[in-house]
Amino acid sequence: MREMQFTAIVMLTVYTLALVFLLPNTVRHNAVANHSRKLMAWSLALLGLQFLVQYVFGFRLMGVTRAVVVNLAFFIPVASLMSLSLLNLQRHGRLTTFEKWVGVPTWFMAMLIIGAAVLMDIPYGSKQMAWTEAAASAFYGLLQLFYGWKQFKEVKRISAALDDYYDRDQQGLLLWMKGTTVLLTVLALFAPVFIFTHGLLLLIYGVVFIFGISAMWFCFARYMMSGEMKRVEEAEESEKCSVKCEECATAQLTDQEREYVNQAVDRWLSHGGHLRKNITKPDVVSEIHLSKELLTAWYKANGYDNFKQWLNALRVERAKQLLKENPTWSNETVADQCGISRSRFHSIFKHAVGLSPSEYQEKES
Repeated sequence: MREMQFTAIVMLTVYTLALVFLLPNTVRHNAVANHSRKLMAWSLALLGLQFLVQYVFGFRLMGVTRAVVVNLAFFIPVASLMSLSLLNLQRHGRLTTFEKWVGVPTWFMAMLIIGAAVLMDIPYGSKQMAWTEAAASAFYGLLQLFYGWKQFKEVKRISAALDDYYDRDQQGLLLWMKGTTVLLTVLALFAPVFIFTHGLLLLIYGVVFIFGISAMWFCFARYMMSGEMKRVEEAEESEKCSVKCEECATAQLTDQEREYVNQAVDRWLSHGGHLRKNITKPDVVSEIHLSKELLTAWYKANGYDNFKQWLNALRVERAKQLLKENPTWSNETVADQCGISRSRFHSIFKHAVGLSPSEYQEKES
């Protein structure tokens, strides 16, 4: 156990110093990224301090209650800062006052519950003390559930923004965010449980915890240093998904507007504009001289949920035509001609048609 604590101390020290000193100036000059970097650095520093305190004073060897008090005293602010760091990235710095400070009363209540039990001389190791420790840990669990729920809502919102901006699947940009949200929530929720365990279960949790924190740190740093964050911000800023997409979904087009958009889109399709790779919604509205709101209302009125779905449907229709006309062409060639990613062509086509490209060719031959 002490070896694992020492490993965690060294690892968290390195990660904290890397966040403080090694990230490039592009991160420091981005106010949102820089603030998230500081929050994450503070959370890792506190977590490392928690392991250091446990390592030096050996509170776990003194009894469960002392271990619970020390762990919760650190875990609650660590969980708050780490969650706020991710939420700050997702919200572009727009955090509510409640989200920023909910960890403070949570920490106070947890410490108050255990402190009251100690002052009342409830015996260590007694059933009453065990219930007290569980009640204090429950506040920590509720805090993490709250932040996890907030983060999942933001991931869903960002996913909608990406699908309504880019012409192809960009969900890979969010895989780390989804995974980190799940990982942090699970690790945090199970942390109080494993405080009360010994032996193999504690060892397994410790190993998973160390690797989980390492994976989270790597993905967090990579996201801020790469262009992925800018691409997500671009999609969100353009679409204003929290307001405009909701308006577009309920907008009612007049017959005159519908006919105008039909003609504009037909002209664009006749020139093969939809077959180019890596186009975005702003590219399309600029080429066909429509507003984003009008185009969005039009394709939603035609049964498409977002820009990517509409464009994929157009490209699949072209792919069906090419497969019938050119039976010797490979899937890669057809994908290139239709503006679809080679790696995604098979899945996109089968999802839309219900048949694989080869099955479709056999049926139409």
